Amino acid sequence: MSDVAAGDPNTDYALSVLRHQSVRPRLEEVIATHRSDGSLDPASLGDELRPLIEEMLDCTSEEDWQVVALCLIEEDEAASVDVPAPPTIGRTTPPRSRAA
Repeated sequence: MSDVAAGDPNTDYALSVLRHQSVRPRLEEVIATHRSDGSLDPASLGDELRPLIEEMLDCTSEEDWQVVALCLIEEDEAASVDVPAPPTIGRTTPPRSRAA
């Protein structure tokens, strides 16, 4: 990865989505088109990247989103089981009474 992109969360996210197997074939077509017509530069290619992600999102059905939601809920539930209980502050047992 270029030093320009390193560490930027937005760039990292966009690269991850564009490299995903569901988007990658279309990305490769766009790059090949730009290469063949001599316009493979950041400005001209960059103009076509966001629409690739939007196109994939437009193809995502309501059922797909529900499956995604179910996966996220299951991950959250699994994570909450693995999280230890927070420590208690103060006494955990009642004080002993003193004999007079």
